[in-house]
Amino acid sequence: MGTVVLHFSRDTWIFSIKRIYTCYTILYTSGLI
Repeated sequence: MGTVVLHFSRDTWIFSIKRIYTCYTILYTSGLI
């Protein structure tokens, strides 16, 4: 049970980082243009 929660948290963490990085890239590109 603990391993499943840890694995889920890790996937959520990676997904959140990818989302934040994508949003940041879009904002940076928009500001650059």
